[in-house]
Amino acid sequence: MSKPLDIQQKKLFELLKANRRITETLTLKEIGEQIGIDYAQGVINKLRQLENRGYIRKDEKGIYQVLKDPIEDIFYFPLIGFAHCGNLVETSLDDISEQERIPFPTKTLPIGSKEDLGKFFFTRAKGNSMEPAIYEDDLVLIKYQKEATESDKTLLVHNGTPKIKYLKATDGQYTLFSLNKHTDTLELSPKDEVDIIGVVKLVVSAR
Repeated sequence: MSKPLDIQQKKLFELLKANRRITETLTLKEIGEQIGIDYAQGVINKLRQLENRGYIRKDEKGIYQVLKDPIEDIFYFPLIGFAHCGNLVETSLDDISEQERIPFPTKTLPIGSKEDLGKFFFTRAKGNSMEPAIYEDDLVLIKYQKEATESDKTLLVHNGTPKIKYLKATDGQYTLFSLNKHTDTLELSPKDEVDIIGVVKLVVSAR
């Protein structure tokens, strides 16, 4: 059983539940006055403690989220197959079954509840078409979602092959773009099958 929050942690947690933008509207000194801490670094320490214990997380805009249930700092995300950063590889969907689990800190991720953890998984990059953002053998963290914008690095399955590409849709027709200027753009025909799996949220370098 986890250790209960101390008095100052509880007060700060309640302030954040009431107003998650409180660190923007009040100074650290003013927050400290409300929770019984008389120096700014003490407030920073308490925020860090709440974050490390899984009570709060920063979202993609740096605003604190109060989580429904505490989330442990380390979560074991599934590693699912390979995603090809190249155009000339054929792979069966049978290759993207779960292989192992990768421990990774959750506080860097846009997670609002324990249920959100199931929306993420790792895959391993193969090929060089997304260099310099993604290199061969990098671990790529994907968030499951069925929609992607042109600015998203997208994990998709193209004719049975999982790939990481930029995806542009025009009048129902897809074009796949790479970062590597030496890799050809793929203009797909209506006969091509494309299924969006998710978008890239983080890359862990293998180098």
